[in-house]
Parts: sequence; structure tokens; C-alpha cells
Amino acid sequence: MRVFARLGRVLLAAAMLVSCSMPMMEKGNQLEVSVRDYLQRLRWKDFYGAAVFMKEEYREDFLTRMKGIEGLHLVNVTLIHMEPGNKQDEYQTVATIEYYILPSLVLKEKELRQKWVIFKADSWGSMAAWMIDSPFPEFP
Repeated sequence: MRVFARLGRVLLAAAMLVSCSMPMMEKGNQLEVSVRDYLQRLRWKDFYGAAVFMKEEYREDFLTRMKGIEGLHLVNVTLIHMEPGNKQDEYQTVATIEYYILPSLVLKEKELRQKWVIFKADSWGSMAAWMIDSPFPEFP
């Protein structure tokens, strides 16, 4: 029994050391993860999931417009560029959306430019998240 207790303490200490050595995710990495998740949700037409990344004032308009496009098929959504914005904790992203709308099979491309900012909501306590702070551009 003592051997198991000692082994448990050793494993616990090792786990604590490993977790302490892991670097914290930087703001830029958090942004990239958020942007890629958002674009993937767009690609798979998970519009509610994509809307979560938008500030509240832009969500309803985005959902209404995207649901209103019958026959929309998104072929690909690709991140092209990310760059710091005019203010600290602000980034501009450029992505392309390849799509077609039935009955047409003509593949079209739309450039998607959006501003991302760190948003800290009171209801989340001290958690902050990257969110889109610009309306979804005219589409299609």
C-alpha cells in the first residue's frame, strides 16, 4: 500500500512539473485559433457557431442574411492574411470564400475582410475572447 501511495505522489509531482513547463498560449495564437475555428464553421455552414465569434450587434443580421440564401454551397473558406490593426489588441483578417448557389454551378469567390478585437464581457468574469467587431460584408 505504501508503494502505491509513494508512486501516486511521484506521478502527481511529475504531472505538476510538466504542466508548469507548458507555455501559456499567447494572444496571437489565441487569435489564430479563433479565426480558424470561425472560418471552419462558415465552411460547414454552421452559421450559429460562426455567429458566436461576432459581437452581439452583428449576429442577427448575419444569421438572417445567410439563412436567406437558398441553394448556397460553400466550397472553401481560406485565411489569406492577418495583420495588427490600428489599435493594440486589434487585428484585421482577410479570407476568401469560394461558393456557388444552385441551380448555377459557377464557382464564385468573395473576399472577406473583418476586424477582430479582444472583448471582455462582464458576464464571463475575467475571461476575454477574440471577437469580430465589424459587420459581415455583403454576401454573395
